[in-house]
Amino acid sequence: MDEDVPTFVCETEGESSDCRAGDACSSSETCTTGTICATQVMGGDRMPLSCTAECVPTSDEGRWCTDDASCCDPGTVCTVRGYCVTSP
Repeated sequence: MDEDVPTFVCETEGESSDCRAGDACSSSETCTTGTICATQVMGGDRMPLSCTAECVPTSDEGRWCTDDASCCDPGTVCTVRGYCVTSP
């Protein structure tokens, strides 16, 4: 199941984003400190991306990362599919 990561960024005033937990996001850079941008996969469908305090474990098929910062384990990278995998 290959899907494009949506480009939605939470609405903010000014130049910078400051997405809080629960806000929609497109990358962890838009989330506040202590949260990352990720989602869950339920019934084979990816739920909307949002800022969350729960990082994505390595090879977890039930979660979807948006970037390397979304992954729990150091040395892992986020693939296009949204899996956190050990860096080659």
